Amino acid sequence: MFRISILVFLLLLSFGCSKIRKVTDEITKPSARQVYSREFDKNDRDFSQWTRAYEIALSDSILVTAPYVERSFVTSQSKNVHSYNLMMSEGEILTVSVKPDSLNVFIDIVDVIGTSPTVLNSNEPDTAQLDHVISETGRYKVIVQPEMAFAGLMTILIQKSPLFSAPVSGKGNSAIQSFWGYERDGGTRSHEGVDIFAPRGTPVVAVTGITHNTVTADSEVNKCGCV
Repeated sequence: MFRISILVFLLLLSFGCSKIRKVTDEITKPSARQVYSREFDKNDRDFSQWTRAYEIALSDSILVTAPYVERSFVTSQSKNVHSYNLMMSEGEILTVSVKPDSLNVFIDIVDVIGTSPTVLNSNEPDTAQLDHVISETGRYKVIVQPEMAFAGLMTILIQKSPLFSAPVSGKGNSAIQSFWGYERDGGTRSHEGVDIFAPRGTPVVAVTGITHNTVTADSEVNKCGCV
């Protein structure tokens, strides 16, 4: 009877700790890497090698340009880490995704602009994609590392996209022909606007998703339109 009571107590204690960890995780939002690392003792040889491979990757990367795709066959003995440097501009979104979706993979976006690498963002548990908004133009590092037991084909896709879409339907940067601050009237004044040229009636798309409008005629300049 005493042994049964002890067993019941340990089960309840284990269940309680699990519930506490779950609540804590909801608050702290640990990364997939942090959750995975809980499964291993720090003195575990394989885990130490896996961790060491990640630390080496922080200072060892190839330079790539997005979009970038890489397919490779990974073995469980290789402790493979894929690390890439790329230039990003403020206002862009950096997206890193890994296939297969079911793979337990760890993705980090690292700031290497400063004196030492700083992890800016990491994927959440049970996800194989990470999106990060770039707040400062410069060089960034992407690190992708599968779990230790994985063996098979892995595909890594690195993409970048603008945070906001073009405000005029069907137009891009080439349609912008005059910027804010350009000199006007021989330098006596500055242009207070950004001119995006498009035919009359072209839809104007609100980047915040609030409202739409159309290009109408400008009474002063026949070839331009106003919103």
